[in-house]
Amino acid sequence: MGYFYGIFIKELNITPLIKTLPVIPVERENLHMTITYIGDQRPSQEVDDKIGISIGSIPCFRVRLGQLVLLPNTLRPRYWRWRLLAMSSWVG
Repeated sequence: MGYFYGIFIKELNITPLIKTLPVIPVERENLHMTITYIGDQRPSQEVDDKIGISIGSIPCFRVRLGQLVLLPNTLRPRYWRWRLLAMSSWVG
């Protein structure tokens, strides 16, 4: 099992997209964007607390996504990556 820090995806219905891709879907409440993968060793509670404090005040934001890339390859993708085109503060 790997550990990572990420952001949950809200208000983005990618279910139709997932159904067209050769990937194993996850439950909607687990959809996320990984910010950084930290490996197979769980971070210490101290590190986890510091990360939580540092990101706790970041407001919600919107992103505009570009090209979808299937990784490690298009025949056997394990995950996908989107090119980030723009980011703006959340209004709503």
